[in-house]
Amino acid sequence: MKLISICLLSILCLSGCASSKPEIIYKTVYQEVKVPVVYKIDRPKRPLYTSSDNAPSYMLKLRQYIITLETIIDEHNKKD
Repeated sequence: MKLISICLLSILCLSGCASSKPEIIYKTVYQEVKVPVVYKIDRPKRPLYTSSDNAPSYMLKLRQYIITLETIIDEHNKKD
């Protein structure tokens, strides 16, 4: 009796899934992907921290380095 009821229950469950039509997705969503750019421009050397530097003087050197890099990037972006 148990075997028959298990068989009938499984047949009903599987037949319910088989009768439904599959849902097909037609809509595609495209997204813009930003790709990193390789610059073929020589970068200036990053200033090294030495024991003779104190924190403010090193930070000023580092700030000047970053400003130089930003200028190079801005000039490159204006060309494109």
